[in-house]
Amino acid sequence: SIKDMHKYFVYGRAMEAMVEDMLVAGLNFIDEAFKLHGKVNNLQQKISSTIEIIDKELKLWSSCIVDLRLMGQTDEN
Repeated sequence: SIKDMHKYFVYGRAMEAMVEDMLVAGLNFIDEAFKLHGKVNNLQQKISSTIEIIDKELKLWSSCIVDLRLMGQTDEN
């Protein structure tokens, strides 16, 4: 009957709206995941560059210590 058809149409529209909301929520979730991934990558790059800086500083310090030791040895002689 027309009444039943109308009822199914209303149910169908409600289902369609629900699926659309779920799709939007899913897309928003994916978008947030990509943003988070970008932040993590950025953080990893910062950590890597910081480690490189620390490594250079340590090499510089160790060469200074070697120089000081050599200077100390030559002073003794």
